[in-house]
Amino acid sequence: MTDTPLWLHRTPETTLLARFRQRLAALDAPVGTDYASLHDFSIEHPAHFWRAIWQDAEIVGEQGSIPISGKGMHGTRFFPEAKVNFAENLLRPRSDSAGAAEAIVGIDETGTREALGRSELVHAVAGAMETLREAGVGPGTPVAAIAPNRVDTLVLMLATTALGGVWSSCSPDFGPQAALDRFQQVEPRVLIGCDGYQFGGKRFDVLDRLAEIASSLPTLTTTLVLAPRGTPPDLTTIPNAQLFQRSTEPTQIEFHRGAFDAPLYIMFSSGTTGRPKAIVHAVGGALLQHPKEHRLHCDTRPGDRMLFFTTCGWMMWNWLVSALMSDITVVLYDGAPTWPGPEALFTLAESERITHLGLSPGVLSALAQEGKRPKDTLDLTALRCLLSTGSPLPPQSFEYVYEAIGEDLHLASITGGTDLLGCFALGVPELPVRSGEIQAAALGMALEFLDANARPVRGA
Repeated sequence: MTDTPLWLHRTPETTLLARFRQRLAALDAPVGTDYASLHDFSIEHPAHFWRAIWQDAEIVGEQGSIPISGKGMHGTRFFPEAKVNFAENLLRPRSDSAGAAEAIVGIDETGTREALGRSELVHAVAGAMETLREAGVGPGTPVAAIAPNRVDTLVLMLATTALGGVWSSCSPDFGPQAALDRFQQVEPRVLIGCDGYQFGGKRFDVLDRLAEIASSLPTLTTTLVLAPRGTPPDLTTIPNAQLFQRSTEPTQIEFHRGAFDAPLYIMFSSGTTGRPKAIVHAVGGALLQHPKEHRLHCDTRPGDRMLFFTTCGWMMWNWLVSALMSDITVVLYDGAPTWPGPEALFTLAESERITHLGLSPGVLSALAQEGKRPKDTLDLTALRCLLSTGSPLPPQSFEYVYEAIGEDLHLASITGGTDLLGCFALGVPELPVRSGEIQAAALGMALEFLDANARPVRGA
């Protein structure tokens, strides 16, 4: 590691983080003039800070008069009087003409592309709500999905949460026992699946796997199978199965507003120490944490376009789709990140004019090992922020990014996880990027970083 910055923001005073600090300072909040002071404020004045995040995120719902009640980790409740709905906040109408024309884009390995505008997405969610309601989904009802990273999967998640239901998902490459280790704990009313998927140029059929999973979940009333692009599959071996057909008819949505700490997602630990452990995340936590991370730490703006390589079995999928709250186009990619070559994600970033791209350190290593220099062959001028997580980003990868991908690029090595559905530490656009370093603890996260001698280390 070195003290020489690899990158500095040219106009840090224009970032959303700087503007957020200025708004707080105008209200006489003790936020100082640097990130460290703002972070201290976020920890020392949590009621003031999280109210400001609610306002900055433009949360739709009833906030109530009490931001925090109780004491201690187990006794504290945030916004105990609040009434909110997750999907309502992701689907709220936008009047800013500079916002995203496309709400979501879905692309697979074959190059098949589909896109929905915001009104089209709302209509699709409304239709899916009717399907789920008929299957018995309502407030608190668990819905499980073993599904690819496709538009219809996102539509069904939004429909589930619009009804107040609880969503849990994994990737279709999970074997039956791995899926059942998770979903038998969830006891879902509805299971969502697919007939197959493509990865690395190969087609994988999974209907037999889906039939085995559905047959082993006694709480199911319905199995919805995402409609394939080809011939409809034979669903006779799957109990109570039906094809899910997306609706495009304009329909009014009635969102169920529940408690701030009502369950939203059921996530799972990796299962390396026995059966995967269920982790329940609340509606309010995602509604505040994710826009805080997107807007203040990634400097996202209305009309930006975000792609994070993920499956529906990784919490980064949940993190990605929350970008709809900030009027960002969410680009879903269903396929291998390095097929047909290691530059696949960057080729996609060029064609889709991606502003925020997320990937794993392994993708960068594969590019470097093959001597690829995306900036020499691709137009990546739209790309402003490159996010990396899944494992530590080594110093040589930091240096590779600035040599081979782009010089004026905010490279953010981030860390967090399933246990908080967000980030402990991540990028800060007004701070320098240095080789081998995560920039700072996230706002509102009371963390300590220690060096090799157990001495506290502050951010840049």
